Amino acid sequence: MKQKLSLAFSPCPNDTFMMYALVHRKIDLQGLEFDFKFLDIEKLNQAAIKGAFQITKASAALLPLVKNQYKLLPSGGAFGSEGGPLLIARPGVDLNENSVIVIPGEHTSAHVLFNKYYKKPCVKQFVVFSEIFAFLSSSRADAGVIIHEDRFTYWQHGFECVADLGLEWKKETNLPVPLGVFLIKNDVDNGLVLVVGDLIKKSIEWASHNYDEVFPWMKENARNENPDVIRKHIEYYVNEYSLDMGKQGLEAVQVLINS
Repeated sequence: MKQKLSLAFSPCPNDTFMMYALVHRKIDLQGLEFDFKFLDIEKLNQAAIKGAFQITKASAALLPLVKNQYKLLPSGGAFGSEGGPLLIARPGVDLNENSVIVIPGEHTSAHVLFNKYYKKPCVKQFVVFSEIFAFLSSSRADAGVIIHEDRFTYWQHGFECVADLGLEWKKETNLPVPLGVFLIKNDVDNGLVLVVGDLIKKSIEWASHNYDEVFPWMKENARNENPDVIRKHIEYYVNEYSLDMGKQGLEAVQVLINS
């Protein structure tokens, strides 16, 4: 009888790209089965706090809250090698202590980076990342921290970049920007942990050689279906640190959670 593991990740292109081969059995799963579910990143974080899934994507910043339940997997992470979350606003908005700034989840890495590099007083509001453009367009917020594919389209919606929080991180630390990571329950057998980490790596490698086959699934689940935006998303967030975060990626995670 095959062993089944519960698995959760986001429907964003970087996750669907990395997990396609695993979910669709394009690689040898070593006798394992995966029961997977899509959730938004902050919902993934909330589920991890509850220990809902055996394997889950989560914000790197969440680690201190779930270390008694989960351990870090070396593969499947999203690291910004050139930048990261952006603080954007409507043109001409003067940000002050009364400004409402929307953030994609309390436990996200984006929130940690915002706190680290935006020092002005403000009114923070936590919303689903996909709602941030709407909040700004309707003047329900003055600025917002955007993640995922929104960094490639925000100017098309009439917004301007106030700060690249990931670039500020790079300048200060000279490390990749740790955004999302895969976690696995502490009670999973160590041998199985190694197998799962290797399967995620092999899934990424398979996708890298079969982009055209993976693309329809990415497009089906992506919020922005533009092929150029999806490709930019993959090129930006899936990199050497996704295959194996290594010492530098692990150091970046440690620096973030100690910020």
